[in-house]
Amino acid sequence: MGEMNSATDRPAAAKLATAAKPATAAKPATAAQPATAAQPATVDAVTFEVLRHKFWQAAEEMGVILIQASSSPVVTEVQDFATALFDARGDFVAMGSNVIPHVAPMQFAVRAIMEECAGNPGIGAGDAFIVNDPHRGAMHQSDIIIAAPVHYRGELVAWTACHCHHLDVGAMIPGGFTIGARNIYQEGLRLPPLRFIEAGVVRKDIWTMLFNHIRVPRVALDLKAQIAANNVGGKRIGEMCERYGAQVVKAAMGELLDYSERRLRARLRELPDGTFRHVDRQDHDGLTRGIYRIVMTLTKQGDALHFDFTGSSDQAPGFINCCIGGAWAGVFGVLLPWIAYDMPWNAGLLRPVKITAPDGSLCNAKLPAPVSKGGTGTMWSIRNAAQLCLSKLLGASDAYWQEAMAIWEGAVPIAILSGKNQFGDYFGYLNMDGGAGGCGAVAHRDGTDTAGNQVSPTMSIPNIETHEANHPVLYMFRRQREDSPGAGKYRGGAGLEEMFMVYDTGELNFTLTSNGITVANAEGLYGGLPGSSNFWGMAPHAPGAGPGGIEQVNSVEEVLGRLEPLPSGMPQLTLKRGDLFYFRCTGGGGYGDPIERDPAGVLADVQAALLSPGEAERVYGVVLDSARSRVQQAETRARRANIRDARLAGADGRTAPQKINRGRDSGNTRVARVGEYLEQIEAGGERVTVCRCCGTRLGAAGTNPKLAAIQREGPLLEAGPLFPADDNTPCSLRLYYCPGCGVQFAAEIAEKGSAVLEDAVLRAGQP
Repeated sequence: MGEMNSATDRPAAAKLATAAKPATAAKPATAAQPATAAQPATVDAVTFEVLRHKFWQAAEEMGVILIQASSSPVVTEVQDFATALFDARGDFVAMGSNVIPHVAPMQFAVRAIMEECAGNPGIGAGDAFIVNDPHRGAMHQSDIIIAAPVHYRGELVAWTACHCHHLDVGAMIPGGFTIGARNIYQEGLRLPPLRFIEAGVVRKDIWTMLFNHIRVPRVALDLKAQIAANNVGGKRIGEMCERYGAQVVKAAMGELLDYSERRLRARLRELPDGTFRHVDRQDHDGLTRGIYRIVMTLTKQGDALHFDFTGSSDQAPGFINCCIGGAWAGVFGVLLPWIAYDMPWNAGLLRPVKITAPDGSLCNAKLPAPVSKGGTGTMWSIRNAAQLCLSKLLGASDAYWQEAMAIWEGAVPIAILSGKNQFGDYFGYLNMDGGAGGCGAVAHRDGTDTAGNQVSPTMSIPNIETHEANHPVLYMFRRQREDSPGAGKYRGGAGLEEMFMVYDTGELNFTLTSNGITVANAEGLYGGLPGSSNFWGMAPHAPGAGPGGIEQVNSVEEVLGRLEPLPSGMPQLTLKRGDLFYFRCTGGGGYGDPIERDPAGVLADVQAALLSPGEAERVYGVVLDSARSRVQQAETRARRANIRDARLAGADGRTAPQKINRGRDSGNTRVARVGEYLEQIEAGGERVTVCRCCGTRLGAAGTNPKLAAIQREGPLLEAGPLFPADDNTPCSLRLYYCPGCGVQFAAEIAEKGSAVLEDAVLRAGQP
C-alpha cells in the first residue's frame, strides 16, 4: 500500500516534504540578525514580508524568462510549465502561477537529485541537473525538469527548478502522449538525475545523447530557456543573500513554510469533520475501451486531511496510469485554489495532508506500467474527485459554503499533429485548445465560459492566427458550444468547439487521446447536472470551387451533420489535404436544482447561443416567446410546477413523508449544514437529516439521505443533447428528489447497476 503523509513518510527514491513541525505561535518581531554558532538567525516581521514577496517574485520572473526564451507554443502560448524556488533541504518555498500540480512532485525530483547525486558526481556551484523519470517527480517523460543548486560563498542555500512539457523525447509517437504503449520503455527517454551542466558548462556528451533521440530540433531552445530561467532565479537568491545575509534568507524560508502550515491548519479547524466521497472514471486506456475507476475518500479530522484511493482500479495495461507523484499533483492542484487560495503557496501546505494510494493501482502505478497520459488521464480524474470532495466539505460549512464548486472541465481532448508543414519541414504539434473547457458553477454564480481548468491561473490557448502561421491548418471556426454547460441553479461554463482543415500540405498524421467521450466527467454539485461530454470527428473533403480545388465550406451546420465520429483513442489517423477535423470539449458542471435558476439568466443564455430554446424548456422549465425576446412568466410557472409534480409522482405510493418542525418554538435545534438543500437537526433527542426547503425527514444522521429520496435513473442524454447515447455508455444519470417538495438535491453519474454513493458523513461537534 502506497501510504504517504507529507510530514513523515518518505519514499526511498524521492521524499516529498520534511518532518512536520507543530503549529506554533507567531514569533515576536525582532531585528534581522546574522546567525551565530549558538543562535540561529531571526527575521523581523518587515524583513519576512519583504523576503517572502521576493521569493514569489523570483519564481514568477523565472516563468517570464522561460516564455521569452522558448520557441514552443506549448510554453509561449499555453504556458504548460511550472517554476519554483526550493530551500536547501528540497522543500519548495515559492512557485510561479503557472501549472500548479507540477510543483508538488517537483519536490520528488529535487530530493532525488540530492540523494542520488550528492556523493557522485557531486553537487557544486554552477551545476544543473536534468530528470524526467515519472518515478522521480515528472508527470510523464515529456515533462523535463531542470534543477540547479544555488550556492552563496560556498554554502548551498537553495535550489531553482522548472518543469516544462516538451514536444518530443524520442517516444514511438511524438508529442508526449504515447497511445498504444504497453510499457514505460516505449514512451521515450527516461532520465534519472543527470548532471548535464558542470560548473557552468553544458556537458556535450549528455546534450548529444539527448538529441540523438529527439525528432524536433526546437526542443534544444526550450531546454536552454529552462536553463536561463534557473539562472535568473539563482541570481535573485544571490542578491537576497548579499543584501540580507544567507542565514536570514534561509531562516525566512523556514518561517514561510511554518507560516503557511499554520494558516492551513487554522482554516481546516474552521471546517466540519467528516468523510466525503467521489468516483471518477477513465473510459479508454489507449489500447482498448473500458472503465477504470478512481475512488476517493476524503477524511477531514481536526487540522488534517487524508485522501484515500482504496478501491480504485488496478493499473491499466495502457498509458493512463500515474505514479504517486501524480496522485500528489492531482490533490495539490485543487487544495491550493479551493482551500488555500489566500495563503502563500509552498511546501508548508503539504504538511497537514496524507495520501493513501494502493501499490499497483491507477493512482500509484509501478514499473513497467506506461504513464505518458498520466497527467491528463488518472491525475485529471484525481483532480476531479478532489474538487468534488473538497467542495462537499466546503458545502457543509456555514462559513465557507460559498466556495463550493462543481467540476471544471472534467476531461481534456488532446490532438497531436505531425508530418511536413507548409514550409516542408518535419514538425510535431500538440494542439491544446481542448484545454478551454468550461468552469464549474459556484454556489453563488455561474461558471466562466471556456476558461479552462483551475490547475493553472495563467494557462491559455493560442490565437487561431498562431496556429495557422506555424502549422498547415486553416480554421473554419472556434467558438463556445451551445448546450455544453451543465444545467443548474447556477450553470457551468460553456466548453469550446472548433473545426479546421488540413491545408497547404499533402497529409497530416493525427494522434488522438481523450477521456470523457463515452462517460461524463464534469459532474455537477447539489443537484446540478454534468457539463457535456467530449467528442471528435472528421469529414473527408470533396472537390469543389474553394482554394486549390478544395471544398468551399458554405455551411458549418452542413459539415457538422456529416461528421464521422472518432473513438476516444487513435494512435494514428491520416487526414488528406482538405479533410476537416472537429472536436469539442466539456462544459463545466452545474450547481443546484436547474428549475431554481432565474428565468432571466435562462433567457440571456438562449440569446447568447449558449442554450437552445428546447433545453431551456425541458431542463429549466422556462418558456420563451417565439422571438426569444422575453420569458413567458405564467407558462414558466406552470411548466416548473409540472416538472415538480412529475418528480413527486415517482414516489410510487410510499408512506407520506414525515415533516419535522424547524421553527424557533419547536424545541428542535439545527446542528449542521449538509450542502445546498439538506441540513441536520436535533429533534426529540435524535439527530436527523432533513430537507432545508420543506423539513422532510431523510433519515437519521449517519445514514445516506439518497436512500430516502425519490430516485430516478435514466440515460446520460437526459442531462443534455451532447452526451453519448445510452447504448454507447456504461453509465447513467441518477437524480434524487426530496419526497416532500420535489427539489433535486443530488445528481450523479453512476455505472449502471452500481450502489448508491454516500457523498458525505459528518461527525458530531461541528464548527
